[in-house]
Amino acid sequence: MVIRVAVVGATGRMGRLALSLIAESDDLVLHAALDSRSKLTECAGADVVLDVTHPSASGEIVDYAVARGIPIVVGTSGWSEERIARVRVQVAVRDSHWDTTPDAVVGDGMAGDAASGADGAELRGHPSHGVTGEGPERSGGVIFVPNFSLGSVVGTVLAAYAARFFDSVEIVESHHAGKADSPSGTAVRTAERIAATREAVGPISAPHPEQRARGELVSGVPIHSMRLAGVDAEQRIVFGGVGETLTFVHTTVSSVAYRAGLLLALRAAPVTPGVMVGLETLLGLDLSGVDEGL
Repeated sequence: MVIRVAVVGATGRMGRLALSLIAESDDLVLHAALDSRSKLTECAGADVVLDVTHPSASGEIVDYAVARGIPIVVGTSGWSEERIARVRVQVAVRDSHWDTTPDAVVGDGMAGDAASGADGAELRGHPSHGVTGEGPERSGGVIFVPNFSLGSVVGTVLAAYAARFFDSVEIVESHHAGKADSPSGTAVRTAERIAATREAVGPISAPHPEQRARGELVSGVPIHSMRLAGVDAEQRIVFGGVGETLTFVHTTVSSVAYRAGLLLALRAAPVTPGVMVGLETLLGLDLSGVDEGL
């Protein structure tokens, strides 16, 4: 089966990468390539919408897809837990409406056939694993992806696990000068996962938060952002303990690093219900036990 993808933000760095991957793939086909002058109605009929735009535009795109039941992969930064929580409510309300009116059709967007896993990262521990030829739910889900790099996902999971052993942690993230937002979505996601783990043992120690040079506090974790020429992307998570430090560093040297995660998300979206944040579940890296401090 073939998945029809509408790429919103097709002229940007990630959009161009997505177009290239779709062109090379046997199970993905380009439904529409949208730029800032395009109308969102061009997404109607797509099996999946990929949003790789700008934080100021992403909300409208997600609202459009959710209202019409089109599965969407959101690769745009700026989605905090609070904003995502509102989307969860939107999806729940929409799905409860469809549950009571099974013959209803919302808007002009109709989700099509889902594809099987195909080649790429395995969908271990996920409902879509092993599914072949089944159509997606009429109420398409939302996958928020702070970072499509598999190494970055693993780094966040490792940091979340380590957080219960250290009271002190700070994040330094570096990106190219053209990145529009700060802190990065990856850093925000990492801070939120660290804070979730710390709920069982107490908050992070972040001295002198009132000083501007101490960074921006996200879920109690200081984040420092750098925007530099010559840099693609790097995240450094530094934990401090008694007489020691523990540092996790992930560096992206090429956009090739995003290929596997992007393909994984696009192939999983048609069969992923509700709202999912990150690629952890699709990769079989369940954080629930970490958050409970096991």
